[in-house]
Amino acid sequence: MKRSMISRIEWDGKSGRNRMVRRLAAGSLLLVSLAGAQGFTKEDSGWVPLFNGKDFAGLYSRMYNAPVTNAPDINAAFRIDYPGTDSVEIRVAAAGGTIGTQRTSYAHYRVRIQYRFETVGSLNAGLLYHVDETYPRMGGDGTTAKGNWPRGIECQMKQGEGGDAFSIQQAAFDTKVNGNVWNVNGKAIKVCEFGCDGRSFIASPRMDKPTEWNSMEAIVRGPDSAVHFLNGPSVFKLWNIRLADKTGATLSPWGSGAIGLEAENAVVHYRRWEVMELPKTGPHFLNRLFLSTPLPGEKIAAQSTYSVKWRQIGDFKKAFLEYDIGSGWKSVGDSVDNTGSYPWKIPNEPSKTLRLRISGPSYVRADSSRGNSEITASTGLTPRAPQRFFTFAGRSIPLDGIGPGAVLTIQDVSGRVVRALPIGADGPQWDLKDARGERVRPGLYFARFAGTGGVAILRAWVF
Repeated sequence: MKRSMISRIEWDGKSGRNRMVRRLAAGSLLLVSLAGAQGFTKEDSGWVPLFNGKDFAGLYSRMYNAPVTNAPDINAAFRIDYPGTDSVEIRVAAAGGTIGTQRTSYAHYRVRIQYRFETVGSLNAGLLYHVDETYPRMGGDGTTAKGNWPRGIECQMKQGEGGDAFSIQQAAFDTKVNGNVWNVNGKAIKVCEFGCDGRSFIASPRMDKPTEWNSMEAIVRGPDSAVHFLNGPSVFKLWNIRLADKTGATLSPWGSGAIGLEAENAVVHYRRWEVMELPKTGPHFLNRLFLSTPLPGEKIAAQSTYSVKWRQIGDFKKAFLEYDIGSGWKSVGDSVDNTGSYPWKIPNEPSKTLRLRISGPSYVRADSSRGNSEITASTGLTPRAPQRFFTFAGRSIPLDGIGPGAVLTIQDVSGRVVRALPIGADGPQWDLKDARGERVRPGLYFARFAGTGGVAILRAWVF
């Protein structure tokens, strides 16, 4: 898929103001939303920040040869710079330490981060996965009160060694190397700290940049495999992740843990630390579902019939819906047809903490955890009517103020109407075809809404 530099213009019909945004995008269509409309979110894409950009909520820290604390000391080794901006970063001072997620159940996921060093030298840091802080490598007594570098696997960040793989505290894996360098056609070896062919092996090709921002990613598949990426290409692959004793004998599969970062007496900057959880089975993270209703704060009458709606990327036949009102997840509908909506008979269980989620065997779960909805008493209350959207490629544009009888027209730059689509009850969708059913030529197109709320314009580049 080609990538192009594209411009987005948001237009406000009342003020006449335009706002230009330039970004690198993958795909064939760019939607330009109405001013104030909710765009495509990171939750939609699947990427969720591990660092929230303002504080250390959900993270722990450990300084060299010190116990774990659930509140990183921002006055010591770990500091937040530029909070509240897209450039926010965690800065690690010149001291040995690790920082990681308090959650320890990450198993199937992609994790990515950007990092840089300030100077050139043998400066050292790393991305850690399948982390177990109860077994620090240094210290000797296997307690959480001593040592550092917890059990796990390291995707190395050391200058000149980016992407190398390290076994820490007998986290073992298999790989292939020529000499000690990763090579898919190389010799099969076993990696662990003791009783194996070694505990660290070299990534290939070498892609790290000494003092510039580097983009690192790892795709981790439980105990099955992991792939390291640095500044684009994959640089190391490993599989059969397990524990080993000090003779190298296999103990058990090692398939989950925390996600962490470490610094070894170097000033290092981290930013855009994110995770995308993957299904246990199935080929792709591109298979995703997004709940459209209920909305956060929405009041739904008990014993009424409510339309739960969702959007999707991919092609699924069935879905599994659940709800929670504070006492655990219960079934709404098991193996329902994936039509994008489901009529739910609301239980007679008033609650201010209603959440829903949708899941299935081959795609990532999506839930309404952005905010709770509410089940109210059934007397005199009706559910809020769900919004209608113009959607394409995972993006949704609310049709506020557009009458249900309105028509969406797609026009080329000359003003010629190439397609007219009725908005209908749920909103239109454009398949990039003209009125004859043929795909439109590459170029700039305008989607025009004319309804009771006025006129709105969306611009779309087709490649």
